[in-house]
Amino acid sequence: MRNKHRGFTLVELLVVIAIIALLVGLLLPALAKAQQAARETKDATQIKQIHTAMLSYAAKDKSGRLPIPGYIDRCLTAGSVPTPAGEDQTLNNTQNLYSCMIAGEYFKPDLCIGPTEINPIVVEKGKGGTAPYNYSAYNPATGTYWDTTFTANINSALGAGTSNTSYAHLALFGLRKETNWRSTQDASKPLLGTRAPKLQANGNWDADPTTGSAASYATLLIGPKKEWWGNLVYSDNHVDLTKSFFPEGVVFECGTMTGPAKDHIFVIGTPFAQTGCYRQGCTVNCAGNAQTGSIPNSGGDTWMGFFPGIVHGCSISAPVVDAPLN
Repeated sequence: MRNKHRGFTLVELLVVIAIIALLVGLLLPALAKAQQAARETKDATQIKQIHTAMLSYAAKDKSGRLPIPGYIDRCLTAGSVPTPAGEDQTLNNTQNLYSCMIAGEYFKPDLCIGPTEINPIVVEKGKGGTAPYNYSAYNPATGTYWDTTFTANINSALGAGTSNTSYAHLALFGLRKETNWRSTQDASKPLLGTRAPKLQANGNWDADPTTGSAASYATLLIGPKKEWWGNLVYSDNHVDLTKSFFPEGVVFECGTMTGPAKDHIFVIGTPFAQTGCYRQGCTVNCAGNAQTGSIPNSGGDTWMGFFPGIVHGCSISAPVVDAPLN
């Protein structure tokens, strides 16, 4: 008679373990891909929420402008009387843009960090050793409108600085700011999106000189790890996943051009010498720099990125990108 209580033999246990290990090996990559896809979907939703909040702000602005720090804080000296209908352009940088929205309680600091983020210097304000967001900094009576310790130093090396936001935005300067940074419902104008890797002046991808690789933190956020894919939110609040620096339907429209040209969204447009593509003369509060003629970098093309610097004279500093991979 057979023993009804016979256990597994060692060989049988090893076979079962091997089968389980094989199944785990097959399932883990699929699970990882599913998790990454979920993060990418959440990223698109999140960046749409940021723009939705900006549209809410614009609905209360008579000109329909999205938030522009230089119009919110029009005091050239803290505590002074705001200049009537003026703009302090030196305040129109990335950190102030997101910080002024947080100060106004349109969204919280966590919304500024993309779910796909892997750059270790990008940390939510109040985490990773950073001080919590100081909401009490919003005090117009004393000439303060946001927490100035909010950072956008995406180009910092590990240990040398932080960035409290993941997302690129349209340069808040010149014709592009005046015509596109508004509640226009234009489905062809990207305003916010995934940041770019390092690019050359001609728009070609610049390989990291320290590794000889084109890899960048910006290429590891969305899609294949050695390509740049990005989520872009447009003026009409729709979000598109794009795989090119020349998104479909985005064209350079400015001045006396005879026809539309595809627009590189991270580089100043090549038809820059076209009449009407520059701002002529010097605009308000250009740091007292009495320039004449055309203002550099003031065209109406799409130009997105991180702009943690300030407006110098009548031109804006070039955008910055992630430091090389560690």
